[in-house]
Amino acid sequence: MRFLICLLFLSTPALAELPDCAEDTAPCQMVWIENGEKRVVQIHPATASPTDESLAGRFVGRDGGIDRFEVFALADRFGTPTIRDMGSDGRMDIGLFVQSGMVNGLYSMFRQTETGFTHWETLFGHTFFQDQSGLLTATGRSSCCELVTRVHSPNGDDVADFALSVRPQGAPGPDGTTCRVLPPADGSAIRTHHADLIDAYCTAYESDAAAARASADLRESTARIVPQGTIFNCTFANGKEVMLRRDDRRIVYRYGPMDGEPELVLDRAETDVTFRPETGARSSRFAFAAIRNAGFTYTVTSGREYDVPPDPDAPIEAAPYHLLTVTDPSGQDIVQNDCLADSVFSDLHLMKE
Repeated sequence: MRFLICLLFLSTPALAELPDCAEDTAPCQMVWIENGEKRVVQIHPATASPTDESLAGRFVGRDGGIDRFEVFALADRFGTPTIRDMGSDGRMDIGLFVQSGMVNGLYSMFRQTETGFTHWETLFGHTFFQDQSGLLTATGRSSCCELVTRVHSPNGDDVADFALSVRPQGAPGPDGTTCRVLPPADGSAIRTHHADLIDAYCTAYESDAAAARASADLRESTARIVPQGTIFNCTFANGKEVMLRRDDRRIVYRYGPMDGEPELVLDRAETDVTFRPETGARSSRFAFAAIRNAGFTYTVTSGREYDVPPDPDAPIEAAPYHLLTVTDPSGQDIVQNDCLADSVFSDLHLMKE
């Protein structure tokens, strides 16, 4: 049974200490939802010189549920981190980019493990894609009139690790060609195994070959990233979402399509919003926040219902629930939408009365 929610005044919530990484600066942090769980990664400038200058950064460790990385670059040369499943194993991985010249930079990818993250691959260039063949490609400018695309195999296939030099038509290189496989790779073997890829990339100066063949942009995040100040966020079966955020001592409620204009936005002083971090009885504990508008009350709730067995020694089963309730001026619930289980972010329980 879900208990009737009582309304109390909201106070200052517990917020993250670091800003979002959206401004390409460090230190910063990113929060995302992965398999229904809140994940946090923090990025800090390195405290010492790198032992391997071919890396953009390193994984420091996991502490208190927060994964910490260091980047080997000045803060203003650090790109926004990437969070995506690069290994297609259902886990979100991390990509770090640091600029190392006017155009090019290092892009280090770290695969998620049970205990943290481990370095997987580092690419050099300014665009990074997964080709439709499954190979990883990094294209960078090596001079005013030459692009170099480095191709890497995620499986360690030697025939799939090579570099391709491309020059504009009418400006061939010393060997008289505008496209060649760079040594020490065996150009003949490479062209035999990857004829289609090479034919496409040899037009890189005249066309956007990498983007045309790409199955994924390796610098594009696919994780469901939660903005700074979010108190509650979830999606529903109808494709819409609800979000409650704190912004400059105000509370903003948003409801509507995930990728479209919101259907309802409410902006209130935090003292005009009601909240309780935890309430209920033994069989149900929950936290909630409620915001009023024109006589209607919009309440987001996170809780657990407990199945308490007669045997005191038997384990107690807990079933989490998260929902949005809309109550009309007469006190009747006119909307009750349950959140999709794997979409929920909730810090309601961390807020204090």
